[in-house]
Order: sequence, then structure tokens, then C-alpha cells
Amino acid sequence: MQHIYVDADGSLWVSGSQYIYKIKNSQVATLKEQFTFINSITDQAGNYLPKEGLRIRRGSGQGDNTFHFYLANTFYLNEVEKEYSYRLEGKGAAQWTPWSTQHLISLPLLASGKYTLRVRSKNTLGQIQEITPLEFRVIPPFWETWWFYGLETLFFAGLVFGSYLLSKRDTHTRRSQILTILTLITFFEFFVLLLEPWVESFSGGVPFFKLGMNVLLAASLYPVERFVRIHIFKQNEPI
Repeated sequence: MQHIYVDADGSLWVSGSQYIYKIKNSQVATLKEQFTFINSITDQAGNYLPKEGLRIRRGSGQGDNTFHFYLANTFYLNEVEKEYSYRLEGKGAAQWTPWSTQHLISLPLLASGKYTLRVRSKNTLGQIQEITPLEFRVIPPFWETWWFYGLETLFFAGLVFGSYLLSKRDTHTRRSQILTILTLITFFEFFVLLLEPWVESFSGGVPFFKLGMNVLLAASLYPVERFVRIHIFKQNEPI
């Protein structure tokens, strides 16, 4: 068998060196359908990952790199024309990728959360099959967990409260003011670092968010200092 062709009617033409056959469209449906599946999953180092209950930890060796899904198909008629498409659901709008003969799906480091990988295949007869969706989860490192953020927030709040208690003693008031302002600025920077990866993922990597936050921080230094002096330390405006 040298050539396979599907005409406008959906009929299949098969030719060799000394023959040519036509399989009518009504007969194509009786052919055995394809069976597509995920053969294996590996990380960048080539280590195999489980297909059941797949959990990838960010900050570990496997989570810091791209990981790969290898597809296999049991339809052996004109194998070079098998095509695949996939859709990754979990973050943002999920669209099917264009059809491709590439049987390898490579996914870079993903944001923390739950994902569903949907894969479909198309053979030379035009038959399309979607496999059972694969669900997996990307686990964040401890410094990106809610409890760690909570501890940092409590720490910053403790610094502000400690500065307020010091100001009540009427000693080192200016030092307490500086400590409070530095704490608020540090908390602001922490909040910016927390939001930056999410914003840049939607903006395509354009660093406008970080620039805008730095401008906002510079413009808010005096209002913050004035707020701390008047409302926290109960000092009047200088004449």
C-alpha cells in the first residue's frame, strides 16, 4: 500500500504499485474505530509520573520544568496522517489547539490549581475520538499557601500594633513612625508580589502592572506618612 486518499464523498481510495481500491463511504463506518490513550507522562528529567492522581509540586524538581504527555493510537492505517488536538481547562479560557501530527504534548510550569487535560484524535478516515479527560493538580510551594500569607499578614499587623504601643509611651515617637511606615510599605510590596504573577499571566508578560504599582507606591508615600502621623500617632500638621 503506497497511497491513501479520502475524496469529497468520504470514500476511501487505497493504491499500491499494481492495484487501486475504493471503499465507499457507507463501508468506512464499519471499519474498526481508533483507540487513543495517554501512553506515559514524564518530567523534564525523564522520570515517569503516575497517570492516576497526578499531583505536581511547584518548587520541586519535577514542578520546576516542563512535563510531557505521550499519546498513542491503535489505528494503524496511514499512521503518518494521524492528528491530535488538546485543550487544557483550569486557568482562563480553554480552547482546542489546532490539529497536529505531533503526538507529544508539552506543558510548561503552570500556576497552582486543578487542571483537566482533554485530548482528541483524528485518523485518515476523518474519524474523531476524544479520550477520557485526565485530571491533575499543581501544588504550590509552602510560601504560596494561604496559611503562609496569613502568617505574614499577622506579622506585619503585629509590627504596626507594636509601633502604636510604643507611641503611647511618648518615647521614640519618630522612630515608631518610621517603623510603621516601613511596615506598611513592606506589606504593600508583599501584596504587589502576590498579585504580579496572576496579572502578568493575563497580560502576556507585559510588565505594566509592576511599573504602575511602583508609581502608585511613590505617589502614596506622603499620604501614608501623613495618615500615620495624624490618625495613628495623633499629631497635628506642622505649621
